Amino acid sequence: MKKIYIIAILLFGALFSCTDDDYQLYNTSLTNKIYFDRDSFFFQYGPREDKDVDLEVPISLIGLANFDQDVEFKVSADIRNSTAKLGVHYDMDEIQVFMKDSVTAAIKLDFKRDNLVKDIQYKLYLNLEANDDYIPTNRTRCVVFFGDISLEQPEWWRPDRLGTYNQDKLILFIKYFHATKESLPVLYDDIVSKWGEYLDNTAHDRFEYLLTTYVYLGFFKQHVYTPMYEYYIQSGDDHYKLPDPATTEYE
Repeated sequence: MKKIYIIAILLFGALFSCTDDDYQLYNTSLTNKIYFDRDSFFFQYGPREDKDVDLEVPISLIGLANFDQDVEFKVSADIRNSTAKLGVHYDMDEIQVFMKDSVTAAIKLDFKRDNLVKDIQYKLYLNLEANDDYIPTNRTRCVVFFGDISLEQPEWWRPDRLGTYNQDKLILFIKYFHATKESLPVLYDDIVSKWGEYLDNTAHDRFEYLLTTYVYLGFFKQHVYTPMYEYYIQSGDDHYKLPDPATTEYE
C-alpha cells in the first residue's frame, strides 16, 4: 500500500489551541490519529433549505494518507447525553470515509426538519471510535447544536421596501437573491463576500446598510423586490405583502 507521511510544522504551541487541555505536540510517532477539528458546531435552518446532507462535521488525520483506496473510520452518538435521536431528529452513518489521497474527512449529518419541534435546540454528542485503521487522539468528542429556530428581523430589513417582517418573507428574499448567482455572479459574489450566503454576517461593519448601499439599489429592485411582489400578487397572500417596486422610490 503506497502511503505518504503528512508532516506538520508548528512554530508555536501545541497542535490544538482552542481549549486549555494539555494536547500533545506533534511528533512522528503520532501516526494514523484522527480528531475533530473543533469541539462544538452549530446549525439552524432559518432561510436554509432542507438537504440530504445539512451539516458536515470536519475530521482531520495525523499520519498516513492512503493513496490507493478509501479508508473507513467509525463515529458513534452518545445516546445518554444527546437530546437528538437517530432516525427521529437526524440520520447519520456510523461508518464514514477518508477518501483516498486525503487527510481530511467529514461526518455527514442529515437533520429531519419535519420532525424538529420549532424553536427547540437539540444536542448531539459524537464520539470517534478506534478501528483497524485509525486511533482517535485527544479530541475524540464534539457536540452539535441544531434546530429549526425562528429568526428575528435582520438589521438590514427595510419595511418601506419589504413591508412587515416575517420569516417566510425573508426565506423568499433569500430564494430570489440566490437565483442571481448564475445570472449576475459579480454582484452576487460581492454581496456574499461581505454579508454572507444567507445575509447573516453581522460582523460586517456595514451589515445594516445592505439595502441602502448605492451599487446594489437597482440589483435588489429588479431581481429581488420585483419577483417578490409578483409572488405576492399571484398568491394573494398578505403574508408576503410589500410595496410595489414599480411605484416606490428607493434612496
